[in-house]
Amino acid sequence: MRLPIRLAWLVLVGFGCTANGGIVRASEFAERLAAWNVGPSRGGPQQREVAQAAYEEHAPAAAGARAPASAQPAAPASPVPVQATVRPQSQWQQMAFGTGEGYGYSGAAYGAVGCGGGSCGPAGCAGCGDYGYSNCDMCCGKPLWWAKFDVLLWWREGRDLPPLATTDPVSEDSSTAGVLPDATILFGGGRESSQMAAGGRFDVGFWMGPHECWGVGNRFFGLGRDSAKFHIDSLDNPVLAVPFFDFDADANNALLVSFPGLFSGEIDIDATSEVFGNDLYARFLLCRDCDSRLDFLTGYHFSRINDDLRISSTRTVTEVGGDIPLGTVTDVFDKFDVRNEFHGAILGLLHEYDCRCWTWQALARISIGNMRERVIIDGSTRIAVPDQTPTVTAGGLFTGEENIGEFRRSEFTAVTELGLTLGYKWGPCTRLTVGYSFIYWNDVLRPGDQIDPRVGEDPSGNQHPRFRFNHGDYWVQGVNLGLIREF
Repeated sequence: MRLPIRLAWLVLVGFGCTANGGIVRASEFAERLAAWNVGPSRGGPQQREVAQAAYEEHAPAAAGARAPASAQPAAPASPVPVQATVRPQSQWQQMAFGTGEGYGYSGAAYGAVGCGGGSCGPAGCAGCGDYGYSNCDMCCGKPLWWAKFDVLLWWREGRDLPPLATTDPVSEDSSTAGVLPDATILFGGGRESSQMAAGGRFDVGFWMGPHECWGVGNRFFGLGRDSAKFHIDSLDNPVLAVPFFDFDADANNALLVSFPGLFSGEIDIDATSEVFGNDLYARFLLCRDCDSRLDFLTGYHFSRINDDLRISSTRTVTEVGGDIPLGTVTDVFDKFDVRNEFHGAILGLLHEYDCRCWTWQALARISIGNMRERVIIDGSTRIAVPDQTPTVTAGGLFTGEENIGEFRRSEFTAVTELGLTLGYKWGPCTRLTVGYSFIYWNDVLRPGDQIDPRVGEDPSGNQHPRFRFNHGDYWVQGVNLGLIREF
């Protein structure tokens, strides 16, 4: 473990030597070289005192290697006890000994008093460059990188659907079977709830300097596909129908799928939804003290919501001697696919609070930008008469010439996110977390809202079903179980 740490310090030393056009003071280079020789110290006071003594052994030697030849040798100094060493003052000394300005606990307060006890700096907020927190330590030195992974156990908003499947008693006349409002709705006619789905979220970033004044990061999240399936056939229920409003009759009607002595058949409805997003963000320190910090967040947010709905019915003629040949199969299919893609700017606040072994984080942000909305509608009707070639026509029950195709628009909208996270310091630079997240899109398209359940010519002469943009909202929320590693 010692070798990788020393190699990391060598990279820091080398990188620092090339900064600012390659001009570095000899004394600063000596301090960096000493930091490399000593390595970061994360132990208690005794370990840091030993490291300090080693540091002072290396730093003067390195500095002396660049001293002018004409320099006079200094008089030998009396040995200084290790206990009397002076606390390092430069950032490279502080990084070598795991001490810094305002990034952790007061050494006394951490071990002796509870959260908020003790003092590691002046009261109130301090900005970047304030060095009033020299008594604060960090258990893992000066981490410049963070990596967070969360398992998401989230729910999403359900689907609003018109009535898509109905039934009636077998005593009902076939001409009115399945017709609303007297029929019983089997699926649709309100909001169909969704199930909890698992997903993941990964956030990685780094600070632009050891003072942690600002940093950049990238966050990706994805939620598993939510699927709602409905299937019913004439063996489950002998009377099945798909209801609609008939302009020609100016009354409710239904496509009869199954009825004893006339048809046998089935209805299948399949709805799926998936959501994912990505952020490229920066965080800037607004205010901090020894126990907490407040950051301003900004950057770019992308998210996408895919929502699909498919409705199909199959019926087979069982009537002997009727107008339709026995065994004729009719398949009716309707498809509604919706894509919502958001691109916008992030504005938000992130507050972090450190309480000994426990930490908590509060997030509030809004992304403002453009929602690109797209709807793809398709449908078909296939009729297969025995001993004849099947015929296929465009359009199903809820799809036709007026709404089949692809439709697009862009809307100015916002995405709001709130989050709370509780963390426990399980090990050095490692935290286990549990939290809650809520994300809300206030303008999206949902497939159920794009269905026109009316068929025929309306009084104005317009043919239905027709397409019209009908917007709604969408949210996801749930519990996060995560791990944070800093290095």
